[in-house]
Amino acid sequence: MTSIPSSPELAINDADFIFAVRHRLGLPCAEGLPQVCTCEEPLDDDSAHFQSCIDQRRTSVTARHDFVVRALAALFRHVEAWVHIEPRIYRVERLRPDLEVTFPDQTLLIDVAIAHPAAPSRTSVLPLAATAGPEREKIKKYKALAHSQGSTFLPFVLESYGAYGVQAEKVLKILFSAARNSARPLPSGVGTFADYAVKTVSLALQKGNALVARKGATEVRAAAVGRRK
Repeated sequence: MTSIPSSPELAINDADFIFAVRHRLGLPCAEGLPQVCTCEEPLDDDSAHFQSCIDQRRTSVTARHDFVVRALAALFRHVEAWVHIEPRIYRVERLRPDLEVTFPDQTLLIDVAIAHPAAPSRTSVLPLAATAGPEREKIKKYKALAHSQGSTFLPFVLESYGAYGVQAEKVLKILFSAARNSARPLPSGVGTFADYAVKTVSLALQKGNALVARKGATEVRAAAVGRRK
């Protein structure tokens, strides 16, 4: 909402911005949608259904996750860290987090997740409750791996509305600290590195949300046409 499109990573097209605003206001992502999703769940009961739809998990939801991974990797590279993005191999499960980030004095293993706090499966309305569960699960999953490599593991969990989990805030603090020792200039007109970093991640998230909504809406409309034939 406050990002000036002074660089490509801070720009968002009109359609994606409309999706972001509708999501923020709790409105359906589009008008005139069918009543039932491709997953057979009623759309009238959940205005942001596609954010937690099981039919989107391996497609647009995964793409949204990757948007955030790439944005975070670019920020760490900007502060002169060595960054390895774990390649995605579909239908193959491997115990490797999304990012390996190496500084002269430490190596971080980071795994990204986006939680939707308004999902029907939510069990708490407390602030950041949606991020706490994924954080615990990822720490349990990767803690031993990080220890065996002499690395530090940190989960980077965001809510779909933009809030950062507690562990994600720790990742940002490390990033901001490294930026103070970096000589690389920022794009013109983006403000401080901290402001630039937060907005870069935010824009990646909202573009991903828009992709989820757009793909979900396209698929339910196509399914409705197919049912009428």
